[in-house]
Amino acid sequence: MKVKIQFLLLSVSLMYFALLVTATLSNSAPLGADVHFHLDIAEVYSRGQNGMFSKTVFNVIGFPYPPIFHLLLTPSVWLNLEFAWTRTLQVFLGFGCYLSVIALMKSYANTKTATITALALLGSFGFTDGTIQARPQTLDMLLLPWALHFFLSNKNRNFGLATIVLAWNHGVAALSGVWTLLFCKLKQKNVKAFLATSLAVSPIILLTLIYLPNALSTWGGHTETTQEILIFSNPFYMIPVYSGASLIGWVFAFYGLFRWSRISDFSKALILSLFGLTVLIPLWADRFLQYASIPLCCLIGLYLSEHRRLFIVFVPLVALAFILNMANLWWITATGNWWTK
Repeated sequence: MKVKIQFLLLSVSLMYFALLVTATLSNSAPLGADVHFHLDIAEVYSRGQNGMFSKTVFNVIGFPYPPIFHLLLTPSVWLNLEFAWTRTLQVFLGFGCYLSVIALMKSYANTKTATITALALLGSFGFTDGTIQARPQTLDMLLLPWALHFFLSNKNRNFGLATIVLAWNHGVAALSGVWTLLFCKLKQKNVKAFLATSLAVSPIILLTLIYLPNALSTWGGHTETTQEILIFSNPFYMIPVYSGASLIGWVFAFYGLFRWSRISDFSKALILSLFGLTVLIPLWADRFLQYASIPLCCLIGLYLSEHRRLFIVFVPLVALAFILNMANLWWITATGNWWTK
């Protein structure tokens, strides 16, 4: 049985990697629209200017954009290899997001749990949509499982470093998945770790507060993306469709809240991260569903692998969501319908 589960996990993983490679090779431009904005900012840095506070940024979003991802793109501008580099990143960052979650589950659970989690992740359009593009959020979603690992293993310096990188990569959006964990360090009397990390991310928080009115005017209308429009105009259709398998995770999140004293530290960390992310809902509801897919799918893997009755009821639903999402993504790839502008 163990060999069969390992084979299934390997097969699912190779299928997803093949999808990412095929989707990339079948399009001469990187997937999604956001990448072009980030390349414009990288071009500002390539001229030796401050892209974080540039007109390129303020004309589009009205507030400063943290620099890490754009600095990662800057050498490709110097070499005139922007599309080649971002297309490479969308494969390895996208697959890296998937692998980092699977590694987390294998470290704190087992192969069976990791396999169920893999099916849930790839059965969530929110996860695949959120990680298949070369943009700062994809780096966030790769780092979040590592931040959870460092938190659980009490590697305070590494957890602090992961938190700092998240903040300086994507601002408070990235911090939303770890801020509850950071405050747990204060509760655990790790005051030094809390203060050092808080000090390092404080410029990002202060800038967010200063430019909050601009952020509200940019993101407050719920019209930034098609999926965000549908989430607020037709939530009973869009949220289940976009969430896919990850929607099941909410059952276990609220179950864990009601049995808080009895659940594992791993489950507690996942639930804390999940509810920390809810601060994104008013401004970035679609991105919330993308980020939230990670803790939700991990909770699905944990609870379904431990309870036979739940396994029998929910695993067929997870498997169906996986089949539908993979079929949809392969169809988009085969018909050349990826959004590249």
